[in-house]
Amino acid sequence: MELINSVARRSKIGEIGHIVLNLTLVVTVLVLVLVFNSPYLAYLALILSKWRIFAVRPRFWWTNLKSNLLDIMFGVSIVTLIWQNSGWFSIQLIFSVVFALWVIFLKPLNKHLALIAQAGIMQFVALWALFTVAYSLPQIVVVVIAAVIGFVASHHVINMFAEEFEDTLLNLIWAFVVATLGWITWYWTIAYTPLRVPQISLLVTLLSFWALAIYQSLYRESAGQRVDNRALTAPTIFVLVGIVLLLVSNFFDQTSL
Repeated sequence: MELINSVARRSKIGEIGHIVLNLTLVVTVLVLVLVFNSPYLAYLALILSKWRIFAVRPRFWWTNLKSNLLDIMFGVSIVTLIWQNSGWFSIQLIFSVVFALWVIFLKPLNKHLALIAQAGIMQFVALWALFTVAYSLPQIVVVVIAAVIGFVASHHVINMFAEEFEDTLLNLIWAFVVATLGWITWYWTIAYTPLRVPQISLLVTLLSFWALAIYQSLYRESAGQRVDNRALTAPTIFVLVGIVLLLVSNFFDQTSL
């Protein structure tokens, strides 16, 4: 019994330490952006917080980097959004709270629904951050970064269905879709006030939902499960209605970045 109590205490101390360290990272990032009005030191703090990626033999570095890439991209995106909203402390604080919720609660989860949420949220936020600075970047850079965002999000989701078989082709197809949309929207970026949410983030999220529904149906069918094709009707209608609403909204309240 004493051994069980001792293990429980150590577990509780570990949980508290995890929360404290992550909150320290969030506060550090926010303070660095506020003090220097620049994201670069905050980016450095994020990279340094991932020191354990390289605290192993070099042959494991690439594997560790791939498993942490989604989290790194989310952190970099949040820092970018905090920096882009300089002068609006309340909005910067909201992004910091979102970052805290990510690192403390969402990131440690490994169930299917949580992994899907992680990929979707990262993709949404990363595209949001990218297109707040896209006007100052060459088109090819924006397209490549958009492709990387799509690839990482797709890999994170597809890999959970069958870890022994990583379907790189599907990841590349989705990266191409996101890159193409990034190329198109680079010419005319629509964003919705007051947070300047770019239309591409909403559009890609809708298409991701639809693509995931199709992939799940195909995966279950390949596994020998009976799949009702009518199950795709509701997601398809939902996505089509969402896209139509986005296109119609172009004629109303929007801001061109």
